[in-house]
Amino acid sequence: MSDPAAEEAPRKRPWLAAVLTVLIPGLGHLYLRLWGRALLWFVIVIGSVLVLVPEWFSAASLGDLTGVAESVDPLTSLALLGMSALCVVDAYLMATRHNERARRQHDDATTSCPECGRELDGDLDFCHWCTARLDEAGADADAE
Repeated sequence: MSDPAAEEAPRKRPWLAAVLTVLIPGLGHLYLRLWGRALLWFVIVIGSVLVLVPEWFSAASLGDLTGVAESVDPLTSLALLGMSALCVVDAYLMATRHNERARRQHDDATTSCPECGRELDGDLDFCHWCTARLDEAGADADAE
């Protein structure tokens, strides 16, 4: 007997997409297989760092990098944090949207028993889960 849950489209974990995006901008989108969106977010975030803190990429050592990080003004830090937060939220929402779309497609592709609500086998005229006759449900609906 096959498990109906195993036949569904693979679900994505929104929290995992968000955590991956915190590590590297766009990585959560790669997990979701949104290649263009991943590249776009990576370019936006890294481009923002390049424009707002150009000294960051010219630091030769870890000590220089620490000095650059300490010299960044709070408004610039807030802008970079906001950009990264938007990227994380987008990855989370895209994973949630993917799961909702997969659930809707699965619901549309299957019919369910009017008695127990489980998935029906199209070749049978009764529910193999609760043995309810399907033609009775149709006759009741026609009589009303």
